[in-house]
Amino acid sequence: MAGTPTISEKVLDLVGFATSALDKADAEMQKAAELNERVEAAIPAAVEALVESGCIRETEREKAAEVLRNPEKAVSLLQKVAQHKKEKAEETPQFGRGAGQTKAASHSLTSPTPGLRTRHVKESDVVLFRKLGLPEPTTTV
Repeated sequence: MAGTPTISEKVLDLVGFATSALDKADAEMQKAAELNERVEAAIPAAVEALVESGCIRETEREKAAEVLRNPEKAVSLLQKVAQHKKEKAEETPQFGRGAGQTKAASHSLTSPTPGLRTRHVKESDVVLFRKLGLPEPTTTV
């Protein structure tokens, strides 16, 4: 039978497949080693950024570096930092406004002359008069 491979041909094919698989595995291991080196090089800067932003204390540097070496723990840390940032943003009022206040809509986008004085009482006028202890304006300011 001319079309059937012999045992020695099958063994040679198997060795070739094994060599190819080992070469691919070696290439993947080299990629993983390069990635680990890049991660190790980036960890000190990441820890420094966490300390400077107030996400971790100065005394937690080593523990943070250890956490960042483990991908699962790094993702968990990222979730905690995001939650911390969200909570901090919620408790800190926006600059120029009290907590819970929203900016009143202005008519400057629809008015042909934004900033023009009007006789209408604006919300900011009412707030100013209240804070000064004056009676609230009614129609003209």
